[in-house]
Amino acid sequence: MVDPEDPDPFGNNPWAVWTGSSFAAPQVAGAIARLCEGRESLTPPAAAEILRQSGPQLPLYGTALVLLPGT
Repeated sequence: MVDPEDPDPFGNNPWAVWTGSSFAAPQVAGAIARLCEGRESLTPPAAAEILRQSGPQLPLYGTALVLLPGT
């Protein structure tokens, strides 16, 4: 039972999985920023294209972006 005084007991090793654009957008933005970091000649649109080209094609969905190991 959840204690109303401490409603978020996540334990020692919490992990959660969510889906949707509100969760995906910051991950994609971070991956683009990571690619552009230290490379002034790489524009964000070019970095986005690199991500798009590196992911597998999913029939009926488009391209999956691989942003983090294991995702």
